[in-house]
Amino acid sequence: MPVWRLLILTVVVGVYLLTLIWANVDSGQEGTGSPGPQSGWSTPLDAEARTATTVAFVVDGRPKLAAIVSGRPAQLQVLDVGSDQVEHAVDLPTITSGRAITVGPDGSIYAGGDSDLIYRYTPGADEADELGPVTPSTTSVFDLTTAPDGSIWGGGYPRGEIWQIVPATGTIDSLGQVRAGADYARSLTVGNTYAYVAVGSTRPEIIRVVRDSPEQRSRIPLPVPLTSGIISDIRLLGRFLAVRLPSGTTTTGAHRPAERRLYDLKARTWDVPANVTGQSPSPIDSQGEFHYVADGKLWGVDATTGVKRSLAPAGAAAGRDRHVLWGTLQGRSTEWMLTYDPQVGEVVAFDLTTYEYHAYPAHFRPLPLTIKSLTKGGEGQVFVGGYGGPSLAIVNLRSGATTHLPRRPVPKGGATIGEIEGSIASGHYQYLGTYTQGKIFRYDRRRPWVDGSNPTLLANLGTSDAQDRPRAWAASDSHVFFGTIPRYGQLGGGLGIIDPAATSLRFVRNVVPDQSVVSLAAVGDIVYGGTSRWGGLGAAPTTTEAKVFAYDASTGTKLWEVAPVPGAQAYGSITIGPGGTLWASRGGTVIELDPRTGATLRQVIVADTSSARDRPTYNVSGLVRHEDSLYLQTGQQIYEVDPDSLRTRTLVADGVTLPQFVVVDDSIVYAAGVELKKVALDVEPTSGGMG
Repeated sequence: MPVWRLLILTVVVGVYLLTLIWANVDSGQEGTGSPGPQSGWSTPLDAEARTATTVAFVVDGRPKLAAIVSGRPAQLQVLDVGSDQVEHAVDLPTITSGRAITVGPDGSIYAGGDSDLIYRYTPGADEADELGPVTPSTTSVFDLTTAPDGSIWGGGYPRGEIWQIVPATGTIDSLGQVRAGADYARSLTVGNTYAYVAVGSTRPEIIRVVRDSPEQRSRIPLPVPLTSGIISDIRLLGRFLAVRLPSGTTTTGAHRPAERRLYDLKARTWDVPANVTGQSPSPIDSQGEFHYVADGKLWGVDATTGVKRSLAPAGAAAGRDRHVLWGTLQGRSTEWMLTYDPQVGEVVAFDLTTYEYHAYPAHFRPLPLTIKSLTKGGEGQVFVGGYGGPSLAIVNLRSGATTHLPRRPVPKGGATIGEIEGSIASGHYQYLGTYTQGKIFRYDRRRPWVDGSNPTLLANLGTSDAQDRPRAWAASDSHVFFGTIPRYGQLGGGLGIIDPAATSLRFVRNVVPDQSVVSLAAVGDIVYGGTSRWGGLGAAPTTTEAKVFAYDASTGTKLWEVAPVPGAQAYGSITIGPGGTLWASRGGTVIELDPRTGATLRQVIVADTSSARDRPTYNVSGLVRHEDSLYLQTGQQIYEVDPDSLRTRTLVADGVTLPQFVVVDDSIVYAAGVELKKVALDVEPTSGGMG
């Protein structure tokens, strides 16, 4: 080959290899140089199996683990324990977040979640069968359990109803609301004679239902009565109920932390010596015992007598979900207790004959996760949070690189964030508010993310102030502010004030009595807020209309409070306009207010999307100022509003699924289900121009 041809070929090959290397680095996770799990940044989040939605069963002697993996739609996945292979995956079309799963007497799997439908799946089939709706009022299925006679029982929200499924026919028989005023039938367990139903979120307690006469019911009060809370797990183990008692507020106003307790049905007492407060027990094995893994040991408890005994060392194999079955592992066919930990991605199997244990990797397939929150970070960055557990993606819109946090798998003992409700950048810090427990974190963007140390936990408002969702955020040159929605069954959100220089945090609950703070804007020491008349789910409002307020952080004084629109459920977003006036959104209505007094100056109905229905309403619209324009999200649309003329035009005609959106590099970035999308601000009008 001539030398000149060889030189040309060498240059071409070199350019090609450099192109491949650059593409690989640019499309990978920031700081890792490896490709991210999704193609591009349009689907930035991955899901994981929720720990409350796993179940174990056996096929041809092989133990299997089934889970609902959150996504849009969610999937029911079946994983082979031992090989770590997902053997089956079927869509659950109406579910995005799984909450309930059980195995029927014939091996069929029943699954439910944030939908009124139940799905039944026969392992090996190509799709799941749709059953339901379960009742005319139910919008979410929170628990499913299999009774000793093989019938399937379930409970849901928002009327706290229960129902029974007959597997032979697939018919669903509604048994009605368990207790008047209870919106959640969150968890239930069924024996031969009684069903035990955990209700809340106000006055949480256990209701015993006679199976043959469901109208006959009696109460099992909690060891310490609470005014609010969610009993998220209850199971029948011989003469005992194993219950995860909620954290909540006592009748004297004191906070009580969550704990796991045993209730003795025979002695009718919560004073059970065999109790282990920190761990959930397994089902009963063939010898009549249920098991804990705690304090580095495997424990057995006789389900008839309550006698507890130490069985064997268990190391760090705690796990979270527990199952008992007969199957073949390690070449041995015997009875096993499986513990599954989704954060670690591991199943630990205890041989219940020898008490030896073995660890197996267990990884369900991730799915694109529905976007729950979207906020700006550093230059060109957005922070994206999702439904379905701790999940955060930091997306660089300029390079396309994405960092997924927390790192997976999470090291044993590693702390994790929760679901991101809201976030804001201030200097080189990113402040994050997570659900549950209203936790406030500060992340130093200059340093690597290290679970347990960066981000730093600044406050746990669930424990201190009965808060759950730090959804509203604003920052000025002197303060960072956040607003909250309280815990289930509680009224009274509040306003948080962070002094970044002093790293101090103050929280003012009930800045507007009995209302949640769902939107904020700030200038200097003054913060302006929009409220919802609703509190935590399950709490009935005591006020008739949402408010807009101004608060001076330097003096700790509320300056004014107004109700611009009579009967408004919530003011979902608020911002400072280009002329210095205040703008608030209530659905498709935008209101201009005088920041000195709160007096209404003007208003414009951009789209008639406001709802007069009496139901929980928080952030149903978004409002952002960029340069001399306002941008409103309402329904599935985004509009541009001229603050001078009040003329409008449509920028995004449909597909928007989140009231949080941002402007980055003269483009609006918004959520459409699992995807991030953007539209340039110099686009041509899509609905006939401004007018």
